[in-house]
Amino acid sequence: GMGIVEDLMQEALPNKASPFFKTLTSLPKDILVGLPGQSKDVINHLNHQFLKGFTVSMQDNIHKLFNARNCVVEQMVLDRSKLGQLFQTSGKKELE
Repeated sequence: GMGIVEDLMQEALPNKASPFFKTLTSLPKDILVGLPGQSKDVINHLNHQFLKGFTVSMQDNIHKLFNARNCVVEQMVLDRSKLGQLFQTSGKKELE
């Protein structure tokens, strides 16, 4: 079966076979086809600059975006067997 994330994504995204999804995903490509080369170069440069800035910003603020401690604790509370697995793995030498 699918995991929780896959289930949520399946519900959130439109059906890939639907005409709407096909139009939505082909639209950017169709728009770029008719543009002059210089315009495409400018758009590619702006996309690169945006992605570079976005990535640096995410790296600089990762502590605000992702809290590993909370994720681990939450998973341990939701599934106690994971806590047992962690205990057995980390204390393997001591338990032998």
